[in-house]
Amino acid sequence: MKKTVIVLVIISLLLAWSAGCSTKSDYQVYMEASERTDAVARGKTEISMTMQLKFNKEGLPGDVSDGLEMFEDMTFELRSQYDRDKEESLNKIFVKTKDTGFDAKVYTKGDVSYVITPLIPKIVVIDGGELIHPGLAAKDLENMPALSQESLDAIEKVWKSLYSDDNVSALEKIVLDTPEGSVKATRYEMNMSDEQLKPAIKKTMEIAMQDSAFMEGIGDIMRSAMEDYARDLADGDEFTIEDFSFEEALRSNMDTIENSTIKTFTQTAFIDRDNYIIEERFNMDILYHFNEAGTPDAYSMEMVIRNWDLNRDQEIYFPEVTSENSMTLEKFKEENSDGINMFKGETD
Repeated sequence: MKKTVIVLVIISLLLAWSAGCSTKSDYQVYMEASERTDAVARGKTEISMTMQLKFNKEGLPGDVSDGLEMFEDMTFELRSQYDRDKEESLNKIFVKTKDTGFDAKVYTKGDVSYVITPLIPKIVVIDGGELIHPGLAAKDLENMPALSQESLDAIEKVWKSLYSDDNVSALEKIVLDTPEGSVKATRYEMNMSDEQLKPAIKKTMEIAMQDSAFMEGIGDIMRSAMEDYARDLADGDEFTIEDFSFEEALRSNMDTIENSTIKTFTQTAFIDRDNYIIEERFNMDILYHFNEAGTPDAYSMEMVIRNWDLNRDQEIYFPEVTSENSMTLEKFKEENSDGINMFKGETD
Protein backbone atom coordinates (compact mmCIF):
# COMPACT_ATOMS: atom_id res chain seq x y z
CA MET A 1 0.00 0.00 0.00
CA LYS A 2 2.80 2.37 0.94
CA LYS A 3 4.53 1.67 -2.38
CA THR A 4 1.31 2.45 -4.23
CA VAL A 5 0.99 5.78 -2.43
CA ILE A 6 4.61 6.68 -3.25
CA VAL A 7 4.06 5.81 -6.92
CA LEU A 8 0.91 7.94 -7.05
CA VAL A 9 2.74 10.87 -5.43
CA ILE A 10 5.59 10.59 -7.95
CA ILE A 11 3.13 10.42 -10.86
CA SER A 12 1.24 13.46 -9.58
CA LEU A 13 4.50 15.40 -9.21
CA LEU A 14 5.57 14.45 -12.75
CA LEU A 15 2.19 15.53 -14.11
CA ALA A 16 2.40 18.81 -12.25
CA TRP A 17 5.94 19.39 -13.50
CA SER A 18 5.06 18.58 -17.11
CA ALA A 19 1.98 20.80 -16.95
CA GLY A 20 4.09 23.62 -15.60
CA CYS A 21 6.63 23.19 -18.39
CA SER A 22 3.98 23.28 -21.10
CA THR A 23 2.17 26.34 -19.74
CA LYS A 24 2.91 29.39 -21.86
CA SER A 25 3.36 32.80 -20.39
CA ASP A 26 0.96 35.62 -21.23
CA TYR A 27 3.74 37.19 -23.30
CA GLN A 28 4.23 33.98 -25.34
CA VAL A 29 0.50 33.61 -25.95
CA TYR A 30 0.18 37.20 -27.17
CA MET A 31 3.24 37.03 -29.47
CA GLU A 32 2.07 33.74 -30.99
CA ALA A 33 -1.43 35.17 -31.51
CA SER A 34 0.07 38.26 -33.13
CA GLU A 35 2.13 36.17 -35.59
CA ARG A 36 -0.82 33.86 -36.26
CA THR A 37 -3.10 36.81 -37.01
CA ASP A 38 -0.51 38.46 -39.28
CA ALA A 39 -0.26 35.23 -41.29
CA VAL A 40 -3.99 35.04 -42.07
CA ALA A 41 -4.57 34.61 -45.82
CA ARG A 42 -8.21 35.71 -46.04
CA GLY A 43 -10.45 37.92 -43.97
CA LYS A 44 -11.65 41.39 -43.12
CA THR A 45 -9.98 44.17 -41.12
CA GLU A 46 -11.20 47.54 -39.92
CA ILE A 47 -8.92 50.27 -38.56
CA SER A 48 -10.24 53.49 -37.07
CA MET A 49 -7.93 56.15 -35.67
CA THR A 50 -8.46 59.62 -34.23
CA MET A 51 -5.66 62.07 -33.45
CA GLN A 52 -5.62 65.41 -31.69
CA LEU A 53 -2.60 67.74 -31.83
CA LYS A 54 -2.82 70.96 -29.82
CA PHE A 55 -0.53 73.97 -30.32
CA ASN A 56 0.59 76.96 -28.27
CA LYS A 57 -1.23 79.76 -30.09
CA GLU A 58 -0.76 82.68 -27.74
CA GLY A 59 0.54 85.69 -29.67
CA LEU A 60 0.13 84.11 -33.12
CA PRO A 61 -1.50 86.06 -35.98
CA GLY A 62 -5.02 84.92 -36.81
CA ASP A 63 -4.12 83.40 -40.18
CA VAL A 64 -1.28 81.35 -38.68
CA SER A 65 -3.51 80.17 -35.86
CA ASP A 66 -6.18 79.18 -38.35
CA GLY A 67 -3.61 77.31 -40.43
CA LEU A 68 -2.53 75.25 -37.42
CA GLU A 69 -6.12 74.27 -36.73
CA MET A 70 -6.09 72.20 -39.89
CA PHE A 71 -3.72 69.74 -38.19
CA GLU A 72 -5.41 69.67 -34.78
CA ASP A 73 -7.97 66.95 -35.43
CA MET A 74 -7.69 64.08 -37.87
CA THR A 75 -9.72 60.93 -38.43
CA PHE A 76 -8.53 57.95 -40.46
CA GLU A 77 -10.59 54.88 -41.30
CA LEU A 78 -9.64 51.84 -43.35
CA ARG A 79 -11.88 48.87 -44.03
CA SER A 80 -10.21 45.99 -45.87
CA GLN A 81 -11.38 42.73 -47.37
CA TYR A 82 -8.65 40.49 -48.73
CA ASP A 83 -7.69 37.12 -50.15
CA ARG A 84 -3.92 36.86 -50.42
CA ASP A 85 -4.02 33.50 -52.22
CA LYS A 86 -6.10 35.01 -55.03
CA GLU A 87 -4.20 38.32 -54.78
CA GLU A 88 -7.50 40.19 -54.40
CA SER A 89 -8.42 42.99 -52.03
CA LEU A 90 -10.77 45.90 -51.49
CA ASN A 91 -9.69 48.84 -49.34
CA LYS A 92 -12.15 51.56 -48.38
CA ILE A 93 -10.29 54.64 -47.13
CA PHE A 94 -11.58 57.75 -45.38
CA VAL A 95 -9.45 60.65 -44.11
CA LYS A 96 -10.86 63.77 -42.45
CA THR A 97 -9.23 66.88 -41.04
CA LYS A 98 -10.95 70.00 -39.67
CA ASP A 99 -12.02 71.38 -43.04
CA THR A 100 -11.34 68.65 -45.57
CA GLY A 101 -12.28 65.06 -46.23
CA PHE A 102 -11.15 62.39 -48.66
CA ASP A 103 -12.54 58.96 -49.40
CA ALA A 104 -11.66 56.30 -51.92
CA LYS A 105 -12.08 52.65 -52.80
CA VAL A 106 -9.09 50.72 -54.10
CA TYR A 107 -9.78 47.34 -55.71
CA THR A 108 -6.75 45.20 -56.44
CA LYS A 109 -6.46 41.99 -58.45
CA GLY A 110 -2.95 40.75 -59.02
CA ASP A 111 -0.87 43.67 -60.30
CA VAL A 112 -3.86 45.77 -61.36
CA SER A 113 -5.64 48.29 -59.13
CA TYR A 114 -8.87 50.19 -59.72
CA VAL A 115 -9.21 53.48 -57.86
CA ILE A 116 -12.62 55.07 -57.31
CA THR A 117 -12.85 58.46 -55.59
CA PRO A 118 -15.11 61.53 -55.87
CA LEU A 119 -11.98 63.53 -56.72
CA ILE A 120 -11.72 61.74 -60.08
CA PRO A 121 -14.73 61.40 -62.41
CA LYS A 122 -13.63 58.02 -63.78
CA ILE A 123 -12.18 54.77 -62.48
CA VAL A 124 -8.39 54.95 -62.70
CA VAL A 125 -6.87 51.66 -63.82
CA ILE A 126 -3.33 51.26 -62.55
CA ASP A 127 -1.08 48.47 -63.74
CA GLY A 128 1.90 47.47 -61.64
CA GLY A 129 0.67 48.22 -58.14
CA GLU A 130 0.91 52.04 -58.29
CA LEU A 131 -1.66 53.91 -56.20
CA ILE A 132 -3.27 57.29 -56.55
CA HIS A 133 -2.19 59.59 -53.74
CA PRO A 134 -4.35 62.70 -53.21
CA GLY A 135 -2.81 66.15 -53.25
CA LEU A 136 0.17 65.19 -55.38
CA ALA A 137 1.29 66.19 -58.83
CA ALA A 138 0.92 63.58 -61.54
CA LYS A 139 4.68 63.04 -61.65
CA ASP A 140 4.44 61.73 -58.06
CA LEU A 141 2.03 58.95 -58.98
CA GLU A 142 4.73 56.69 -60.32
CA ASN A 143 7.04 54.60 -58.15
CA MET A 144 5.49 55.55 -54.81
CA PRO A 145 8.28 55.26 -52.22
CA ALA A 146 8.24 52.45 -49.71
CA LEU A 147 10.60 51.26 -47.03
CA SER A 148 12.79 48.38 -48.13
CA GLN A 149 12.08 44.93 -46.71
CA GLU A 150 15.35 45.17 -44.80
CA SER A 151 14.14 48.39 -43.14
CA LEU A 152 10.72 46.91 -42.35
CA ASP A 153 12.32 43.84 -40.75
CA ALA A 154 14.60 46.05 -38.65
CA ILE A 155 11.68 48.21 -37.47
CA GLU A 156 9.61 45.14 -36.62
CA LYS A 157 12.50 43.81 -34.54
CA VAL A 158 12.74 47.11 -32.62
CA TRP A 159 9.07 47.11 -31.66
CA LYS A 160 8.82 43.41 -30.89
CA SER A 161 11.66 43.80 -28.41
CA LEU A 162 9.46 46.06 -26.28
CA TYR A 163 7.17 43.19 -25.30
CA SER A 164 8.17 40.90 -22.46
CA ASP A 165 6.86 38.88 -19.53
CA ASP A 166 7.01 42.08 -17.50
CA ASN A 167 4.48 44.11 -19.48
CA VAL A 168 2.06 41.60 -21.07
CA SER A 169 -0.76 40.39 -18.82
CA ALA A 170 -3.89 38.30 -19.37
CA LEU A 171 -6.63 39.96 -17.33
CA GLU A 172 -10.02 38.36 -17.85
CA LYS A 173 -12.22 36.27 -20.07
CA ILE A 174 -15.05 38.24 -21.64
CA VAL A 175 -17.71 38.08 -24.34
CA LEU A 176 -16.82 40.63 -27.02
CA ASP A 177 -19.22 42.13 -29.56
CA THR A 178 -17.73 41.80 -33.05
CA PRO A 179 -19.00 42.16 -36.65
CA GLU A 180 -19.54 38.38 -36.50
CA GLY A 181 -21.57 38.58 -33.29
CA SER A 182 -20.63 37.77 -29.71
CA VAL A 183 -17.28 36.00 -29.34
CA LYS A 184 -15.58 34.60 -26.24
CA ALA A 185 -12.13 36.11 -25.80
CA THR A 186 -9.38 36.79 -23.28
CA ARG A 187 -8.30 40.38 -22.67
CA TYR A 188 -4.56 41.06 -22.67
CA GLU A 189 -3.05 44.39 -21.69
CA MET A 190 0.36 45.84 -22.49
CA ASN A 191 1.71 48.99 -20.84
CA MET A 192 4.87 50.73 -21.96
CA SER A 193 6.71 53.63 -20.42
CA ASP A 194 8.21 56.83 -21.77
CA GLU A 195 11.68 55.31 -21.22
CA GLN A 196 10.83 52.34 -23.45
CA LEU A 197 8.92 54.09 -26.22
CA LYS A 198 11.04 57.14 -27.00
CA PRO A 199 14.20 55.16 -27.85
CA ALA A 200 12.08 52.87 -30.08
CA ILE A 201 10.54 55.84 -31.90
CA LYS A 202 13.96 57.41 -32.42
CA LYS A 203 15.43 54.10 -33.62
CA THR A 204 12.56 53.75 -36.11
CA MET A 205 13.32 57.22 -37.49
CA GLU A 206 17.01 56.38 -37.74
CA ILE A 207 16.23 53.22 -39.72
CA ALA A 208 14.00 55.20 -42.08
CA MET A 209 16.66 57.89 -42.56
CA GLN A 210 19.19 55.23 -43.56
CA ASP A 211 16.85 54.05 -46.34
CA SER A 212 18.04 56.52 -49.00
CA ALA A 213 15.53 55.59 -51.73
CA PHE A 214 12.60 55.96 -49.33
CA MET A 215 13.84 59.26 -47.93
CA GLU A 216 14.41 60.77 -51.36
CA GLY A 217 10.98 59.70 -52.61
CA ILE A 218 9.07 60.90 -49.55
CA GLY A 219 10.97 64.19 -49.57
CA ASP A 220 9.99 64.87 -53.18
CA ILE A 221 6.35 64.05 -52.48
CA MET A 222 6.09 66.22 -49.38
CA ARG A 223 7.80 69.11 -51.13
CA SER A 224 5.34 68.86 -54.02
CA ALA A 225 2.31 68.70 -51.72
CA MET A 226 3.54 71.65 -49.64
CA GLU A 227 4.11 73.74 -52.76
CA ASP A 228 0.61 72.97 -54.05
CA TYR A 229 -0.99 73.96 -50.74
CA ALA A 230 1.14 77.09 -50.33
CA ARG A 231 0.34 78.13 -53.91
CA ASP A 232 -3.36 77.84 -53.13
CA LEU A 233 -2.94 80.07 -50.08
CA ALA A 234 -1.07 82.58 -52.22
CA ASP A 235 -4.03 82.74 -54.65
CA GLY A 236 -2.04 81.50 -57.62
CA ASP A 237 1.17 83.47 -56.97
CA GLU A 238 4.37 81.63 -57.77
CA PHE A 239 5.62 79.69 -54.77
CA THR A 240 8.45 77.18 -54.36
CA ILE A 241 9.92 75.32 -51.43
CA GLU A 242 13.45 74.64 -52.57
CA ASP A 243 15.12 74.18 -49.21
CA PHE A 244 12.72 71.67 -47.67
CA SER A 245 14.46 68.53 -46.38
CA PHE A 246 12.46 65.57 -45.13
CA GLU A 247 15.55 64.32 -43.28
CA GLU A 248 15.85 67.64 -41.45
CA ALA A 249 12.15 67.45 -40.63
CA LEU A 250 12.65 63.98 -39.13
CA ARG A 251 15.68 65.14 -37.15
CA SER A 252 13.62 68.07 -35.88
CA ASN A 253 10.97 65.58 -34.78
CA MET A 254 13.64 63.61 -32.95
CA ASP A 255 14.53 66.79 -31.06
CA THR A 256 10.83 67.27 -30.34
CA ILE A 257 10.69 63.79 -28.83
CA GLU A 258 13.45 64.80 -26.40
CA ASN A 259 11.26 67.71 -25.30
CA SER A 260 8.22 65.59 -24.60
CA THR A 261 6.87 63.05 -22.14
CA ILE A 262 4.77 60.07 -23.19
CA LYS A 263 2.33 60.18 -20.30
CA THR A 264 0.40 57.05 -21.18
CA PHE A 265 0.59 54.25 -23.70
CA THR A 266 -1.76 51.31 -23.37
CA GLN A 267 -2.44 48.46 -25.74
CA THR A 268 -5.30 46.05 -25.21
CA ALA A 269 -5.70 42.88 -27.25
CA PHE A 270 -8.64 40.48 -27.31
CA ILE A 271 -7.63 36.94 -28.30
CA ASP A 272 -10.28 34.36 -29.20
CA ARG A 273 -10.23 30.64 -28.56
CA ASP A 274 -8.57 29.99 -31.93
CA ASN A 275 -5.65 32.20 -30.82
CA TYR A 276 -6.42 35.08 -33.20
CA ILE A 277 -6.37 38.75 -32.18
CA ILE A 278 -9.91 39.79 -33.04
CA GLU A 279 -9.63 43.31 -31.64
CA GLU A 280 -6.79 45.56 -30.53
CA ARG A 281 -6.96 49.02 -28.97
CA PHE A 282 -4.19 51.61 -28.62
CA ASN A 283 -4.22 54.81 -26.57
CA MET A 284 -1.38 57.32 -26.28
CA ASP A 285 -1.02 60.77 -24.70
CA ILE A 286 2.05 62.97 -25.14
CA LEU A 287 2.86 66.22 -23.34
CA TYR A 288 5.35 68.62 -24.98
CA HIS A 289 7.64 70.94 -23.01
CA PHE A 290 7.71 74.02 -25.24
CA ASN A 291 6.75 77.61 -24.53
CA GLU A 292 7.17 79.26 -27.93
CA ALA A 293 4.12 80.23 -29.96
CA GLY A 294 3.32 77.77 -32.73
CA THR A 295 4.96 74.79 -31.04
CA PRO A 296 3.01 71.63 -30.13
CA ASP A 297 1.46 71.47 -26.69
CA ALA A 298 -0.14 68.02 -26.48
CA TYR A 299 -0.94 65.03 -28.66
CA SER A 300 -3.39 62.18 -28.16
CA MET A 301 -4.24 59.16 -30.29
CA GLU A 302 -6.83 56.41 -30.12
CA MET A 303 -6.86 53.48 -32.54
CA VAL A 304 -9.00 50.36 -32.79
CA ILE A 305 -8.25 47.40 -35.09
CA ARG A 306 -10.86 44.70 -35.65
CA ASN A 307 -10.34 41.39 -37.49
CA TRP A 308 -13.06 38.97 -38.52
CA ASP A 309 -13.99 36.34 -41.12
CA LEU A 310 -10.44 35.09 -40.71
CA ASN A 311 -9.41 32.40 -43.21
CA ARG A 312 -12.94 32.29 -44.62
CA ASP A 313 -13.75 32.58 -48.32
CA GLN A 314 -14.12 36.20 -49.43
CA GLU A 315 -16.35 37.49 -52.21
CA ILE A 316 -15.02 40.77 -53.59
CA TYR A 317 -17.31 42.26 -56.22
CA PHE A 318 -15.16 44.25 -58.60
CA PRO A 319 -16.66 47.21 -60.47
CA GLU A 320 -17.60 46.91 -64.10
CA VAL A 321 -14.82 48.66 -65.98
CA THR A 322 -15.41 49.91 -69.52
CA SER A 323 -13.61 52.26 -71.88
CA GLU A 324 -16.30 54.86 -71.14
CA ASN A 325 -16.12 54.84 -67.34
CA SER A 326 -12.37 54.38 -66.85
CA MET A 327 -9.00 55.84 -67.72
CA THR A 328 -5.46 54.58 -67.59
CA LEU A 329 -2.84 56.11 -65.35
CA GLU A 330 -1.17 57.65 -68.39
CA LYS A 331 -4.45 59.29 -69.42
CA PHE A 332 -5.00 60.55 -65.90
CA LYS A 333 -1.53 62.10 -65.92
CA GLU A 334 -2.24 63.85 -69.21
CA GLU A 335 -5.53 65.34 -68.01
CA ASN A 336 -4.22 66.37 -64.58
CA SER A 337 -0.67 67.51 -65.21
CA ASP A 338 -0.95 69.94 -62.26
CA GLY A 339 -2.18 67.28 -59.89
CA ILE A 340 -5.29 66.84 -57.76
CA ASN A 341 -6.21 69.61 -55.35
CA MET A 342 -7.36 67.70 -52.31
CA PHE A 343 -8.06 70.88 -50.39
CA LYS A 344 -10.64 72.10 -52.90
CA GLY A 345 -11.90 68.64 -53.73
CA GLU A 346 -11.44 69.10 -57.46
CA THR A 347 -8.81 68.87 -60.13
CA ASP A 348 -6.88 72.01 -61.07
